[in-house]
Amino acid sequence: MVAEALEHLMRGDIAQTEFAACVRCDPVIALRLRLLPADVTAQPDLLRALLLAAPVAKGAAQVSYSANWRQSVSVAHLAQALALRAGIADAEAAWTAGLAHNLGSYLESAALGAPSLMQTRPSDYLSEIDPNGWLSDAARFHAEPLARGRAAHPLVRVVQLAYQLMARADAVDSVDVRAALAALQMGAGEAAQLLADTQMQTRQLALRFGLLDVPSASQSAGFDRLAQLYAGQAAQSAINSYFRYAKRETTPFSLLQDTLRALFGIERICLFVPAPDGHLRASALIPTAPGLNALAIPLDDGHSALPRSLVRSAPQQFECGATDGALVDEQIARLLGVSRLLCQPLMLNDGQTGVLVAGDAHPELGMSALWRFTVAEYTETLRPRMVPTPAPRVIGPPQPVAPPAASDDIPRERARRAVHEVANPLTIMRNYV
Repeated sequence: MVAEALEHLMRGDIAQTEFAACVRCDPVIALRLRLLPADVTAQPDLLRALLLAAPVAKGAAQVSYSANWRQSVSVAHLAQALALRAGIADAEAAWTAGLAHNLGSYLESAALGAPSLMQTRPSDYLSEIDPNGWLSDAARFHAEPLARGRAAHPLVRVVQLAYQLMARADAVDSVDVRAALAALQMGAGEAAQLLADTQMQTRQLALRFGLLDVPSASQSAGFDRLAQLYAGQAAQSAINSYFRYAKRETTPFSLLQDTLRALFGIERICLFVPAPDGHLRASALIPTAPGLNALAIPLDDGHSALPRSLVRSAPQQFECGATDGALVDEQIARLLGVSRLLCQPLMLNDGQTGVLVAGDAHPELGMSALWRFTVAEYTETLRPRMVPTPAPRVIGPPQPVAPPAASDDIPRERARRAVHEVANPLTIMRNYV
């Protein structure tokens, strides 16, 4: 799926429809794209990094991954068909809720083969897409008995019915399913036809994306490892291009927020900066919860993860409920609505070092290469914006002027191309072959 999406992305604007139709079949990527700004299609570098950084199951995890993916797509397709037929719920919302109904299991299976650097609660994603909470309700109550949802929101009822039809053998003949179909003014024969169409569509998609016949765990182990390494390098290249060639009026913090949201699924962040009174206080550079402005953390507080990250110049973790943690960290987590904090030292425009607080980040995220590279790229974008301190002017004897370059010197552009060719990993592989 990632390979096909990258091919459409390389074709540019002409393939936007095909790109959207492709990525909507992946639960994680589809939801992350819904959380990004509407003009995300105008940022191909960010989209490329998002695709290349997607978690990939390998080995034994591919079996459960493939099964969960087929269940996601099947329930989404059938829920959308039921919503269109009954006309009681939005078809696109039904697809999204059906796609995310088992997102937790999907991510767990992916994490077995590769570290999953994202949240594992579907409600964290869906609550950002639908503030009313109907999407979250539909995903949360999908496995509840149909009798309990008779008076529920239509989206909940549609997803419930789609899940029961997919999960139970001969569900069309059961009393509760027939009653739910009758409430939608549908018969058992029509439901059986929709179910057959869904199974056929799911099989075609699985065949298209290579999830029909899962290879053995020992097959192509070395190539998979090499491909993941190069995907990581390509993701870093995409992040580099995104930070380098973004619009000039875009602030570095906006670029960082979009990157954290796209690559790591981090939605709730805040920034604490050193104040003149010797405390860390919330900064307005990143809009956040108003209650954070009332907090002031001493720089010498050894219990809080925020000052500790500045002292150690390394990311620090905080888990809610930790017995040795600072109470102020508990309050920050409560105001952000998260259960875990990742505190990352971050360079500011004025040369000071603040603390970026990311909510519900994966415990191993701070040690990942992609996270460190993202922070380094953000820091690099600040260099032209920093105001350098002028060097003292020294009056002395005039320095000798360098002689002009000889006419047979190697041109700078030719030298640059030669260095680039030598340093290119693909060139190294080509020369080795």
